[in-house]
Amino acid sequence: MAPFPTLPWTVGKSHRQLASQTLDFVLPRLCFGCDTPLDGPEPPTPRLDTWLCRSCQSELPLIEPPYCSYCGEPYPGDLTHDFRCWNCQDRHFDFDFATSGYRAEGIVRNLIHAFKYESHYELRGLLAILLRQSLNDKRLTELPLSTDWLLVPVPLHPWREMLRGYNQSRELAIELARTTGIPTQNALRRSRYTLAQAGLDRDRRLRNLRSAFSIRPGHSVRGRRILLIDDVLTTASTAQECARVLQRDGGAEKVVVITVARG
Repeated sequence: MAPFPTLPWTVGKSHRQLASQTLDFVLPRLCFGCDTPLDGPEPPTPRLDTWLCRSCQSELPLIEPPYCSYCGEPYPGDLTHDFRCWNCQDRHFDFDFATSGYRAEGIVRNLIHAFKYESHYELRGLLAILLRQSLNDKRLTELPLSTDWLLVPVPLHPWREMLRGYNQSRELAIELARTTGIPTQNALRRSRYTLAQAGLDRDRRLRNLRSAFSIRPGHSVRGRRILLIDDVLTTASTAQECARVLQRDGGAEKVVVITVARG
């Protein structure tokens, strides 16, 4: 799926950019979904045709109403009223709601996996474009998203971030800040190492995350409205624990969770 070789994360960003431009000159850029040659504008232009061919764009699993008003889980039926899905019916959330642009299926799932686990750092631009789809939720379009808001990424434990080379949520927040003008702050830290959430059921995820997050020293979110950023929302356990810390410990006024995909 890689249109050009993965560049080591240890190389400085300016050097990575120069190397990518050199490779684009020597080799044709290919669609990240199917390797079809692309003739669209070069990165970092914030357009999908920079990264995906028209066929792959048409296959993006877009989330459309109806969906759960709390976690964004899409529902295949024909509902016209707000509802809670089975995962949210017996739960209290410290975030106002969560919304995602796409289902974690097909090409979107493959892109996220490559970005997180295969060191495809160059995918941050494409995934940030997909993340912007979540901002089209009508509850957000009715609000003035400006410098009054703050983009806060879900943190990784320092050991896991060192092994991965970067925090994928932090990179998405930086890219989104660049294209929207909404400031970002690395306000949360992972204060306790936890098991990977993948493969754990909801109860075990909740126990796994207890006391795992805290406000980073020297950072303040008091009175701020927060867009909490992650790549995928599954059971909402991570989002809930982060939102709890932001509101109860940090004094944030409002927390809305936005992710690229809903798992």
